[in-house]
Parts: sequence; C-alpha cells; structure tokens
Amino acid sequence: MSKFSVKYGNFLDNNSKYTAISEIDLQKFNYSTLNIGQLRNDGNKVESLTAIFDLEGFTNFCNQMEPHLVVPRFLHHFLEWIFKKIASEHIVDLPPRNGKQALYSPLPIYSKFLGDGVLMIWDTDKLQNIEIGNIVVSLKIVCESYATEFLPTISKKFVSVPKKLRCGISRGTVVSLGDGNDFVGPSINLASRLQKIAPNLTFAFSARGFDSDSFLDSQYKKYQTVSLNIRGINGNEEIAYVLKSEAKLLSDEETENIKLI
Repeated sequence: MSKFSVKYGNFLDNNSKYTAISEIDLQKFNYSTLNIGQLRNDGNKVESLTAIFDLEGFTNFCNQMEPHLVVPRFLHHFLEWIFKKIASEHIVDLPPRNGKQALYSPLPIYSKFLGDGVLMIWDTDKLQNIEIGNIVVSLKIVCESYATEFLPTISKKFVSVPKKLRCGISRGTVVSLGDGNDFVGPSINLASRLQKIAPNLTFAFSARGFDSDSFLDSQYKKYQTVSLNIRGINGNEEIAYVLKSEAKLLSDEETENIKLI
C-alpha cells in the first residue's frame, strides 16, 4: 500500500470552477499505487498458518482528545514490542553457535499492519506438527504477556489503552498476489473471525490441521475444544480450540452459540 500524492490546481470554465490535475498525474492513478506488484501471473500457493492479532478497544483509544499526538507513539511501542516478543518466544534457550540461533519454529514469512492489529503468515509446508504447534504456544504466551508485561508499562505513558490483545489462528492454503506483497485465502478470513468469537475468549485456533500430536501434553491440556458457528465461512460450523481458563468465563448466552465439546 502506498500514498497517491500529486499537486492539484484549478480548472475554470465560464462561471464554473473545478479541481484540476495534470494528464500525466492522472495516468499515475492505477492499482500500482497499492504496491502489490504484477497481477498478470498466477499466484503461488503456500501451505500456511495465519495469525491475526487485534487490539481490543483500539477504536475508543483513537477517539480521545488529540489522537494524532498519542496514537502513532502508542503504535510505535506496541509494534516494536510484539515483533520482539514473537521473536524471543521462538528462541530455544541455547547459546548461539557459529553465529546461529536455534528456534522452535521459523518466523513468519509475511506481516501486515491492519490498523488495529497485525496479520502474520507462516509457511508450514516443510514443518513437522510439533513445530506448527510451537508457533501456537508462542503466540499464546505473547497474548498473555500483553496484559502482564506490556500493559502495565504502557499504561504509565497513555490513558485508555487497549486492555486485551486478541489472537485468532487457522491453517490452510493462501495465495500470494503479485510479487508476494499480499496474500488471500479463506484461512485468513477464518483467523480474523476466530479472534472475536466472544468477549471472554481472547485466543482461539481452528482445529483443522491440529491435534494432540501438535503439542506437548502439558500444553495440550490447557485447551478446550468447542463447536461454533461463524458467519461468512462455508458450512458455518467450525471446531476450534480455546483456552480452558477462558472457556470457564463464558456466559450462559455465549454457550448457546459456543458449545463445549
């Protein structure tokens, strides 16, 4: 994505006044301003894990007085923190060797700022189940650390900051667009919906592509399997995993749409 910035002038015709643009600048307004790349060629399919992070309450945070003085600074701190935190949670507790650091799993191949959160995509084509599970475990820790680590510090600098960091995760095939500057696929839509299935559920991932072999027993027992209906997804019904500690907080009204399995 990029800005379209040109100089405008005036166009006078009898008693009418119009905005004017040069013919050269007018030709510049085309989809290349999206910075996607060449779309004439077929896209590449990628077996992936998609995670979408969302800052709950970010809209209210942006509605405070003089948001231009606080929003960019808050996002600077948040984005710097989340990338460092994700990287650190991937690192194996071993000293570097020959200039290399051991990781539990690779880092995402693609990241995109969404305005109130972040989209990240991992290439899972050659990963073992446990490596894919390691990504989920790492992202769960990141979400929990937002409340325990980042929030107490950032609240000393800003007011009305988002209190929760939500995350929805799904696996599936995505297709790269242009030069790989963007991706599309139903798993991205699913991840987006999973991060907001209920107020008390901040972390959820689709069961498709995951089972007990994806996690150590100590991690797997922390999740509750649920059945839920998600609008906009073919078939509507989805099986997903949520945290048992959060599933206990579901209201009677919420459990009408989210069935514990």
